[in-house]
Amino acid sequence: MKVIYCGYFLDADELYAKFPPKLARKIDHPHVTTKFRPGGTDLHEDWLGQARTLKAVGYACDGKNEGLLVAPIESFQLKKPHITLSVSEDGKPVDTVVLDFAEIEPVEFTAHFGWYCADGSVYFGGKAKRW
Repeated sequence: MKVIYCGYFLDADELYAKFPPKLARKIDHPHVTTKFRPGGTDLHEDWLGQARTLKAVGYACDGKNEGLLVAPIESFQLKKPHITLSVSEDGKPVDTVVLDFAEIEPVEFTAHFGWYCADGSVYFGGKAKRW
């Protein structure tokens, strides 16, 4: 299994019910990335499937990227934890981090730690799951 990135994955239906995507391409597996191209201890295998509450505290959309700023996540020193909601036809999810987020009333979501794999599945330990 080739892991592309690990992170905390949210249920897309729940997320998009509260924040409907405004741009052309919504993100199928919305998440907060904890490590891109992980290996070794960065995989946190013992955390697979564990639930955690994430708190969205900011929102931004610049016409190319749309996303939420997330409150700092304990155990990870992420520069600017965020969730990409959608991107334009030529937008790139990686660019969401540079958005200028405006403060919003905090919204909590349950997320599960998992791995996004090269075959397009999200692995939570035990079995792959597609949302």
